[in-house]
Amino acid sequence: MDFNRFIAKHIPGLRILRVATSQYIPGSLLDRRTLMKKGDLSDILPDLEIEIEPVSANIVYGEIAGHRISKGKIDLLGLLSLQGRSDNQIELQYNIKDIKGKSMTPKQLVLHPRLNEIRRQNRSLWRQINNQFVMIESFYADLVNITFKSEGKVLSQLDLEKIAKIDISPGMEHRWGNRHVLTVSQNANVPFGTRGFTI
Repeated sequence: MDFNRFIAKHIPGLRILRVATSQYIPGSLLDRRTLMKKGDLSDILPDLEIEIEPVSANIVYGEIAGHRISKGKIDLLGLLSLQGRSDNQIELQYNIKDIKGKSMTPKQLVLHPRLNEIRRQNRSLWRQINNQFVMIESFYADLVNITFKSEGKVLSQLDLEKIAKIDISPGMEHRWGNRHVLTVSQNANVPFGTRGFTI
């Protein structure tokens, strides 16, 4: 299934994170437009007990396919970044075999009264957090096979390294199978997307 169709059908309301690190977890506060991290709920509600639990089951049945094309920098699902060294256009074709998620409690219904209390009693703090996005759920591409192409040719690891710099996110396991397919796995820390609500 196509990546965008899968998201629309199985994770409606998902917002894709253009940049993420392991610090992006449920309970994070993000800029509602750029989704850059601004802080954490625990900063404004220090007595709030937050529990983060994995989503109970793998939500992928079959494979999810997608692709990205660029002459510049490509960030892919929190797994890697690719920076072209020339004018060569590079295409990434990827197949996701496993998506996992994490979710926090308390949820939005419990958080709203606490946030409204801040609005009434601490206008200075409210101005800092008003319109920020609260991450309730985070989603991770855990097993992904990636093929790289340029000018219609499938690139080997050596071919790719001649025209681009590739950085795998820390903590990932990765290997080149048959020299043409990069497999990235064990991603439980850097999310590619989130769901939540705007304060």
